[in-house]
Amino acid sequence: MSEQAAAQLAPELGHEKLKVVIYTIPMMGHALPMVSIGRTMAQRGHQVIFAVSEGLGSKLKDLCKAAGMRYFGLSDGVTSPYLRTQDPLGPVFEEFLEADQADFDALVEKESPDVVVSDYASGAPFDICKEKKVPLVLNYALPGTIVKRMRIMINIPLLGRVAPYVMSADMKHPLTFINQRTLPVSTRTLNIVNSSPALDGPLQLPANYFVSGPLDGFEKRELCPEKHADLLTFLEKARSAQKPVAYITTGSLMQLSQEQVLALYEGFAACDIWVVWSLKKDKQQLLPEDLPEHFYVNAWIPQPELIQRPELLCVLTHCGWGGALECMLAGKAVICYAGFGDQTENATLMNARGCGPIVSEPPRSSAKDIQAAVEDVLENRESYSANAQKVSQDLRASPGPIAVAERIEDVVKNGMGDMVPQPYHLHGPEGCQIQ
Repeated sequence: MSEQAAAQLAPELGHEKLKVVIYTIPMMGHALPMVSIGRTMAQRGHQVIFAVSEGLGSKLKDLCKAAGMRYFGLSDGVTSPYLRTQDPLGPVFEEFLEADQADFDALVEKESPDVVVSDYASGAPFDICKEKKVPLVLNYALPGTIVKRMRIMINIPLLGRVAPYVMSADMKHPLTFINQRTLPVSTRTLNIVNSSPALDGPLQLPANYFVSGPLDGFEKRELCPEKHADLLTFLEKARSAQKPVAYITTGSLMQLSQEQVLALYEGFAACDIWVVWSLKKDKQQLLPEDLPEHFYVNAWIPQPELIQRPELLCVLTHCGWGGALECMLAGKAVICYAGFGDQTENATLMNARGCGPIVSEPPRSSAKDIQAAVEDVLENRESYSANAQKVSQDLRASPGPIAVAERIEDVVKNGMGDMVPQPYHLHGPEGCQIQ
């Protein structure tokens, strides 16, 4: 169902209207799915407060306003430059919890929400929801395959203690947080998993896990002539030249080295393809001064609109889960240029569905490696595109954000039923601990 249809349906639902607090750590891959949930809840007539670090406020204030939510900036001292740094042991979710705890507790004390919806890595609500007996819902912007492996740490506690030390180094901090903070909560609450059998294959998860599919990207989006004139002109030239177009996006956290920038440039330049590249300004200085006509490079690209363009053949993506779902919903072939965390798994899932090749070890990849991946897509464009279109079709049959909103409403109204022995927020003062 479209967002417009959801808004039209809202007055007819007759549900008691809720006060909903949405909370997320200040990382866009975690925040954007929460915006989608909040938008849908607001469309259904609920009062929604979106709480996030002021460090991400510049990117989210307008989104919240447009979605009908009240933005609440947490004065946690987290700055935009800090958010662009990357710990070699992975994101430090615990630091965000400690920074946001006091402000978030005060927000809950003041607003007395009916429900709190939190990202799985965003732990500030965990204690206050239990203390105030406020229902808590967790959202996972992850593939179901990873969520299922998380569950193994509940059944085998020793694995949870050992995993941070035997997995790749960039997973140490996240795994420690998940094992010590998220999993004890997840056994007693509703968990929303933004994934689909279209990529995961069949999975068995407990009754308190709801596999929602993507939460955004279903709507048709168009480039605006007033805002995107240069990009539209570039795409028109590519179409006139009868050349396919590729889009390069490596996300906000991947820090490309000079060698990577040059390898990407030289690899694509060696192929018969036009290129749109989202590249930070400081990295653009590493490129040749006079770029060829078939390169369009900018620090900001209207990604949701571009990915849906018919001229676009493929996307070289860092394989963040949100971006992966965006590519798949648009039915585009991918070149998987995975960075850290879940991105390697996401790349494996898209590659296994026949949607495009994987570039091994991006930090060490050469121009010839990039060229080989691009030529692979050009030579096999029909099969890669057909497979991506099949995934797109299956994803579009997912429950989506309205079904998520209905689940949240039902939990607030009727409780967890027999999904869990006792909800997290009603559990004893010691909380739910892994046995």
